[in-house]
Formats: sequence, C-alpha cells, structure tokens
Amino acid sequence: MECMEDKMGYETNLVSFVLPICFNINKDASAMAYTFVTIFFAQYTNTHLQVSDYFTIGIFALAFSIATPGIPNAILIMLIVMLEPLGIPTTYVTNIIAVDIIVDRFGTVANVLGSGICAAVVDNYSKKKRALLAQRTEDNIEENA
Repeated sequence: MECMEDKMGYETNLVSFVLPICFNINKDASAMAYTFVTIFFAQYTNTHLQVSDYFTIGIFALAFSIATPGIPNAILIMLIVMLEPLGIPTTYVTNIIAVDIIVDRFGTVANVLGSGICAAVVDNYSKKKRALLAQRTEDNIEENA
C-alpha cells in the first residue's frame, strides 16, 4: 500500500479502499491455475470431459478464486474439491506439489499486478469525476452570483 501511495502517487483514501477489496476478490491467477491443472489432470488420466464439465470447471474456478485463502499451496486443497465431481482421481494432486511452489509465486505477481491495475483505473476514473464535479460546482457558483 505504501508503494501505491508513495511511488505511484495514488491517494491514501483510494488505496486503502480499493486494494483490500482487490486482494480479497481479485485472484485471477488462482482461477487460471484451477482451470489449467484440472484440464491437465483430465488429459493425464484419459478422462473425457463433456461440454458441461468445462462449464463446471469455469464455475468452480470462479467461485474458488474468490474463496481461496491467501496462503501458499492453497490450490492443493481446493483442487481436490474440484476434481472429485468431474470423476478425476484426486491421488494425482500430490504430483504438482513441487511445481506449485514456483507457480504460486507467478500467481502472486499476477494478482498483485491486477490489483495495481484496478487501483490505477479507479484513480483515473475518480480524478475525471472530481474534475467534472469541480467544473459543475464552479459553473453553478458563477450562475448564482
């Protein structure tokens, strides 16, 4: 948060409002990881997925990306819940433990970058709105004078 305020120049009120929301909701890397790993395991185990299974994967990925706790290797626990309804054996989850440590670091970068972009968009939008509001207020003052 200090970096966003000091180095990027965003307002403290904006950063303290937007970033906590983004860090709780914006977990794009988790959603991508759930999707990729589930489809990988389906192919690895020769499990044929129907179109409805892909929709199930998308819904689970969306829900789990919001519900995933911000701890390392959280994908392993949630992945078991995701693989079970698709008929994919959950014993293969242990195969990604070594790789997940590295992938998790890249996911953290993606999530932090996404939160920073969200803060930039909100800051840009709020500056435009404040400028427009200031202009309208100025116009109203001139009309009333």
